[in-house]
Amino acid sequence: MNTLLIFTFLLNVDYTFIKKILPIVPKVFYFLTVLGLFQYFSLIDFLDPFFKFLAPRASAESLAYMGNRGVTLLASEPSRASYEFLFIYIAYRTIFLNQKFYLLSDLFLIIYMMFIIKSGVGLILSIIFLIIFYRLKFILLGAALVLTALPFMDELGGRSFDLLINILTINSIDSLFEMLLNASGFRLISIIASFNYGIMELIGGGIGNWEQSSIVALGLTGLDPMNISYFKWFGGGNWISIRPTSYFFAFMLDTGIVGIGILSIYLYRNLINYFKINKTSRNIIVFFVLYFFIIGSVGNPIPFVCLVVTLRFLKKKRLKYDYY
Repeated sequence: MNTLLIFTFLLNVDYTFIKKILPIVPKVFYFLTVLGLFQYFSLIDFLDPFFKFLAPRASAESLAYMGNRGVTLLASEPSRASYEFLFIYIAYRTIFLNQKFYLLSDLFLIIYMMFIIKSGVGLILSIIFLIIFYRLKFILLGAALVLTALPFMDELGGRSFDLLINILTINSIDSLFEMLLNASGFRLISIIASFNYGIMELIGGGIGNWEQSSIVALGLTGLDPMNISYFKWFGGGNWISIRPTSYFFAFMLDTGIVGIGILSIYLYRNLINYFKINKTSRNIIVFFVLYFFIIGSVGNPIPFVCLVVTLRFLKKKRLKYDYY
């Protein structure tokens, strides 16, 4: 709920407040970009105790020793770092970047996700972002990315690249589902369970009751926890409480289809006017909605802040253009 409060506040606050946030965007983007490189090349390993003091699961060094994972930036894990970095990039790209640099900048984004952050979630989100913004041109961009990546195949042996290769070489739907179920930890199963539970229980399990309702929801899927590696290792082959990683499905677990209906109407009423501004605003909103419904992390305000700041900038720019 905290993220919705921030979302509502930024939508309604005077634009002078938004103007104070704008100069922070490029500074944060540049800082995170450099920080990721420092972490990747082990230049600030000595700061690891400080990072862990700020957040116990954070790290000042690359997680390459953990199955060739990437860096965490200021987040708790590479996947969280990836979508925070992506939304900050979208804000920076839209507000500050000249359009003639979009292609090179987007190529940099994908390479950074694959080489530095090495997150499967981040790579998939970045590809969705490119498809939405480039559409048919994505084919040409994809070809350029493949040609760029070919000389570095060995270095690309991170989880994101391994996942992509596995998806492309799978030979059946059942095998694909099983692979995704295990590769995603508890993410995919939490989404399936919450959706099913939210449909069956119209008002959900109650806000704050996810520890109990999630176990019930998992049991209703009919799947065997022994066949899912996360529950095999962390639950001893039994279902254990999990909070759905998707904001949408976490809300569905708590409030059911009724709560989701109310939330959807609220978001529609607040975003529809921004959707009509131009093609860029439509692309950003479509991407945010996909993120929000599928992956969006519970309680993380960064995507919401970046979304609203960017949309309000575009609206102000459009009003200024119409005035002249």
